[in-house]
Amino acid sequence: MVILFCAGKSSFAQPFSLDERINPIQLNLIDYKKNDPKAKGKICVADITQTKDTMYFFANGFSIFSPAYFGITGNAGSPEISVSLHKENWLQPNHKGTTNEKNHWEKKFRTEGDIGIMVVPKKIPATYAIVLWVGDEVKLDMPSPFKKNDGSASGSGGSGNFFSKYWMYLLIGLLVLVVAFLLLKMKKQKK
Repeated sequence: MVILFCAGKSSFAQPFSLDERINPIQLNLIDYKKNDPKAKGKICVADITQTKDTMYFFANGFSIFSPAYFGITGNAGSPEISVSLHKENWLQPNHKGTTNEKNHWEKKFRTEGDIGIMVVPKKIPATYAIVLWVGDEVKLDMPSPFKKNDGSASGSGGSGNFFSKYWMYLLIGLLVLVVAFLLLKMKKQKK
């Protein structure tokens, strides 16, 4: 049973296709530790010499709470390269573009799970480098809604903080209820 689970998980680690000619190459993300905490995460850098008209890649391990970056840079004098990032299938790209006059294209994004990358150069062979970086998940310190607030932090807390913040709205709401009650009582007396 464990073997089926692992095999099933790896088979879904790329966009869906019934075309048996599409055999994507996995880009393995390795730990990337930098002194700058914003740059910590996982990275894959690959130098590719493409001899086919279209190449497919995929990578997994993305979190919606992590920033992601994909960049492709062709060697000097290399042809224009079309790139598309795919999520559900290989027919509908989620992001696409072509390399510019500096032979570079990049995209910053967020996603969950995995992505597929399709690379199509204008002419082959084409030599280029791929950089795929996924940052560490953002950790947010959120106050507990079940602890009583001592009043030092603003934004959340006990019922005293709620009433002191919204007393005006509560008063207006109470007045609206009183007026509605009086109007209803007057309407009943007229009948």
